[in-house]
Amino acid sequence: MSCKTFLSFFVLLLMVSSPLKAQDITLPAPQKSGGMPLMEALSKRSSTREFDTKKQLDKQTLSNLLWAAWGFNRADKRTAPSAMNHQEIDLYVFLPEGVY
Repeated sequence: MSCKTFLSFFVLLLMVSSPLKAQDITLPAPQKSGGMPLMEALSKRSSTREFDTKKQLDKQTLSNLLWAAWGFNRADKRTAPSAMNHQEIDLYVFLPEGVY
């Protein structure tokens, strides 16, 4: 079983077995200016394998991340490039109130 198939099956199982139903959430518009300079961001970049499951992102940060991953930065162009413009990407957001 491929990783993508397993993940899809897991998400489906989680959604079916969970008593909570995800409701639509309204996010603010992403902040497209400001922030940290690129070189400073690159110097602070790091990876982690542990996450605080009790800490939740605020809606503005979630909006910014989703726009960076799959938003439009021009009329018909995505912020994240894809090979040969196939646009094969699946984004999942796990929140206490549901999976999106």
